[in-house]
Amino acid sequence: MPVAVSDNGIFTSPELAKSFDFTSEERIYNWWLSQGYFRPKFDWESDPFVISMPPPNVTGSLHMGHAMFVTLEDIMVRYHRMRGRPTLWLPGTDHAGIATQLVVERMLASEGIKRVELGRDEFEKRVWEWKEKYGGTITNQIKRLGASCDWTRECFTLDEQLSRAVIEAFIRLHEKGLIYQGSYMVNWSPKLQTAVSDLEVEYSEEPGTLYYIKYRVAGGSRSDFLTIATTRPETLFGDVAIAVHPQDERYSKYVGKMAIVPMTYGRHVPIISDKYVDKDFGTGVLKISPGHDHNDYVLARKLGLPILNVMNKDGTLNEVAGLYCGLDRFEARKKLWSDLEETDLAVKNGTPQFKSTEISAWRRGVHVIEPLVSKQWFVTMQPLAEKALLAVEKGELTIIPERYGKIYNHWLTNIKDWCISRQLWWGHRIPVWYIVGKDFARSAEEALMKARDKYGKDVEVYQDPDVLDTWFSSALWPFSTLGWPDELAEDFKRFYPTTMLETGHDILFFWVARMVMMGIEFTGTVPFSYVYLHGLIRDSQGRKMSKTLGNVIDPLDTIKEFGTDALRFTLALGTSGQDLNLSTERLTANKAFTNKLWNAGKFLLQVLPNRDNVSGWQNIEACKFNTEGYLLRLPLPECWVVSKLHMLIDAVTESYNKFFFGDVGREIYDFFWGDFADWYIEASKARLYHSGDDSVVLVAQTVLLYVFENILKLLHPFMPFVTEELWQALPNRREALIISSWPQTSLPRSTDLVKRFENLQALTRAIRNARAEYSVEPAKRITASIVGSEEVIQYISEEKEVLALLSKLDLDNIHFADSPPGMFTLNHICFEDAKQSVHVIASEGLEAYLPLADMVDISAEVLRLTKRLSKMQTEYEGLKARLNSPKFIEKAPNDVVRGVQEKAAEAEEKINLTKNRLAFLKSTVMLSSILYPKLRTDNEPRTQLAWSDKKGDKMFGSMIRYFSTKPKPKMKPIELKTSLEQTQTITRVIFDILKEHGPLTVGDTWERVKVFRGPDHWANEFGAERLQQESVDDQWVNEFSKLHVDDWAEEFDSQVGEGALGDSSSDNWANSYDEGVYVFSDMNPYVGHQNPLKEGQELFRKGLLSEAVLDLEAEIMKNPENAEGWRLLGITHAENDDDQQVGEQSSTCKIVVNGLREGWKTEEPNLVGFLKQLHLTNPLILTFSGSPRNPQIVSFLELLDLPYVLDNASDSRDSPPSLPQKDDYSEDIPNEDKDDLEDDAERM
Repeated sequence: MPVAVSDNGIFTSPELAKSFDFTSEERIYNWWLSQGYFRPKFDWESDPFVISMPPPNVTGSLHMGHAMFVTLEDIMVRYHRMRGRPTLWLPGTDHAGIATQLVVERMLASEGIKRVELGRDEFEKRVWEWKEKYGGTITNQIKRLGASCDWTRECFTLDEQLSRAVIEAFIRLHEKGLIYQGSYMVNWSPKLQTAVSDLEVEYSEEPGTLYYIKYRVAGGSRSDFLTIATTRPETLFGDVAIAVHPQDERYSKYVGKMAIVPMTYGRHVPIISDKYVDKDFGTGVLKISPGHDHNDYVLARKLGLPILNVMNKDGTLNEVAGLYCGLDRFEARKKLWSDLEETDLAVKNGTPQFKSTEISAWRRGVHVIEPLVSKQWFVTMQPLAEKALLAVEKGELTIIPERYGKIYNHWLTNIKDWCISRQLWWGHRIPVWYIVGKDFARSAEEALMKARDKYGKDVEVYQDPDVLDTWFSSALWPFSTLGWPDELAEDFKRFYPTTMLETGHDILFFWVARMVMMGIEFTGTVPFSYVYLHGLIRDSQGRKMSKTLGNVIDPLDTIKEFGTDALRFTLALGTSGQDLNLSTERLTANKAFTNKLWNAGKFLLQVLPNRDNVSGWQNIEACKFNTEGYLLRLPLPECWVVSKLHMLIDAVTESYNKFFFGDVGREIYDFFWGDFADWYIEASKARLYHSGDDSVVLVAQTVLLYVFENILKLLHPFMPFVTEELWQALPNRREALIISSWPQTSLPRSTDLVKRFENLQALTRAIRNARAEYSVEPAKRITASIVGSEEVIQYISEEKEVLALLSKLDLDNIHFADSPPGMFTLNHICFEDAKQSVHVIASEGLEAYLPLADMVDISAEVLRLTKRLSKMQTEYEGLKARLNSPKFIEKAPNDVVRGVQEKAAEAEEKINLTKNRLAFLKSTVMLSSILYPKLRTDNEPRTQLAWSDKKGDKMFGSMIRYFSTKPKPKMKPIELKTSLEQTQTITRVIFDILKEHGPLTVGDTWERVKVFRGPDHWANEFGAERLQQESVDDQWVNEFSKLHVDDWAEEFDSQVGEGALGDSSSDNWANSYDEGVYVFSDMNPYVGHQNPLKEGQELFRKGLLSEAVLDLEAEIMKNPENAEGWRLLGITHAENDDDQQVGEQSSTCKIVVNGLREGWKTEEPNLVGFLKQLHLTNPLILTFSGSPRNPQIVSFLELLDLPYVLDNASDSRDSPPSLPQKDDYSEDIPNEDKDDLEDDAERM
């Protein structure tokens, strides 16, 4: 058996390498070669799978077209080899007659040598020398792509065996009368001086000139002439007639007369009529030059007109052109037009008319092809085509994709005879020998024999100088490479007919159809059962790759940067017959896929038992995944991933059999990355690292290995190198992956358990999405209440550890129930789970409640979203302004207007989503998440409100609820000492509630604000006696209901410190409280004072906040536009007017500054000092009534020296928060879920 990894140094273990090393590909390939894995092991009882490689030109250098066919064919070959079929992929190269001769001629020219100077024999010798030196380049490059061909059978179209096949095919066709010689119209290359195939001529529309020329009518006056429009005036020397349409009354009087061809010394041609003439083209008069136009040639043969050739084979005019003889056709055109002008035979004021002209050019070069009558060899195609059409009709041949079958049928139905002779020196020389020009034979020996028989003595014989079209030998490729015409050859008996012909759709007629015709003609059967056609490789913009555009992507450079596997995988994901746009982005993504596979293998090797752990491996190998009983005993995640694998094997095998290779690649990719790597590997860590149970660990190890081995098998045909490297690294390897058996199909699976795990996945996704939406720290473990039916809860709870690991939940704080949760306590404050939680729906009947206070800093999130909302609104207004502009609507293209409308609709949707989230955050007044961490962690001196006891926390919650709903009493202010930061936060919370929702009532608080839960009646009837009379289910309300009014007040005093309630006795305080004390502390120091500004500033400096009663509801309802101004401060500059009212604020601020009027003394330390005391963690958002460039404002900002954001200016010292960074579990989220999270984050 072959050895690997550390045993022979060929393979690299993933444990020792960070990523797959592309340089190891050559070592792996040579190892495959050395082991003989590419050679077929024939079994007469098995149906072989055979592909003949489309032979690349021997002159070629690897391009993406080669990479495509090598990838697709190697995928087929590797797949069927693993299925156990004898598999032969027969490689070879084509002699490429014209291309190779041109290459060698250019090489000789660089040495100052011309082909004709060497002579034919010496030139052929030099070509063979070149082939031996450079012909292997393309073969070695194909090997770089991983082609598992049987290189021991490599062929070359000029090999001796293939040459014998070519001669035999020519002779058989000639004997059947299907090959003939004659002078017919062909496409001629003046540059190459050879005929070229009709299929190799490409037509393009290019700017041209339409010349108008007078043809005088013989025997008529000087005014009797016909004007002809032509794009090729130099061919008039070959005119044999002038034609008009029979129904064209303009010229009916001339029909039957003669016209004089200009510049021909009075040569006469008949004027005829034929419906072929287009009355609307030019002047409606057509010159017929059958020697130089395909259509004219057909018309002349129909009408029995003579054919006159005016052109030499090098593109110069011959003696028929008279004075123009020897001139190149393009030079002759210019001179002729000049002479026509001088003789008054050129019309249109001597100026030719420009038009779009159809130009024919050789597809392998840029030179213009000329229609020319030439003596050539032809094959009669119609009898052959009929059999080829019948093969498809009978289903003996299947063309993929199916639509190309219709194109195939159309071409064969309208097929023309095939010109097979070429005027070259390199190629298969036509096997015909001439006897003194009177007869011919098939070989020199036969020619001499015929000569003796006929003449009784030896005579001179010579071989036809032409060679056969390269495509003639290529048409024999499927069977000539297997030994034909020797039909008893072993390879021919074993492997013919072949199975598959894979190639580009652009050579369907050049090669594929001709192989079908020749195969049926010479072997009696189609040469292959299937034809798989791939599309062209284009650049990322869909353009054809060309050196002119500079967009050619070199496969070898691509392999160096991305690896062969990534390139192959990218190419294989296309759809059969469709062109593929190749981009760096696609290659990069599939290189990442290679690395992901490598990292999965590395993880697997880290968690599997060591090789010397005999008992461990015996237990692993004893597992029977092919039995339903064993499968159903597996835990849920394991049963799910194995079931999904078995489904994948069936789907992938079916797609392989149908040649849906793009589907295969995508199915494997999605399962490996989406199911195995992102879900099961992560779930397995709960078993491997946290279970502490060897049997549980063993199950996880076994499933990991089983699934990963099968992934490598399924993926090997696409990505042979990295999969073989990983396979060889597995401790239990037995044989090379390339010859391992294909996974068994129709294995057991449980759809019910798959659905159960999908529920667990949906729950995990929903929790992850919520974490991303609220920017929860990646490492933070959060609490969750899972709600579902009894059945769902049972199987979800059994995988509690997996859920906690995948969702980053606190394992000790996952609660399962069949109804929404009730109360919970966090930081000594009671909350209602359902009303104070993020509610996520995983699937029908499965939900989760995530306590918001456990997830997010609401204050920071509100600020971030507020900034985001402001930016989105600005963008939205810009879009609406464009749409409201009549000029834009009228002048902009429809697609542009539609694009702006779509952007506006999308922006509006994002704004609404953001507003909804802001409303939720502001209405969910989670004071523990806002206050408690700050009050317990910072170093600011504590006030007497200590927050250290549960009752104190609960009481504070009740006070906020109470204060926000009771009417304002008319009483003496109550003083309560707090820190500035405490007061700032408390006030901000109250104002946010009122700003967002307006005045609160007890009833709507439940639904709209979702503050602390309790019976609706308790806030209105807070008296202890009333509470005692009510039956309530809230634990903390029950606790307070046990206290008498006096006791309640004393309890409060004991918590916040004696005397905290001022001079008011407990009874009075409680009574007053019951009457409706509204707010105990705030930062608007004006109520009950004569000079609110000065007194408030003085209180700020002392660190004391004195506040009595502030009718927040009335104030905001009275002036809702200024609601923002009351969020934090009520400070207003009063210009020498101590009695100025707060309502006269100069401008509204977002958080801190109401406004700075002209004349404000920015050096005054009061405001600046106060702001600095706040120790704000978030930037201030400042709004000014005047320009922020006002020197006074600038001076103020410099004194402030705090982070800030100008709401109406571009200057900013603090940028908006960025989107959450990738957390440590993002790698575990499937791609589609990552996209969802990113979309949700973008909406923020």
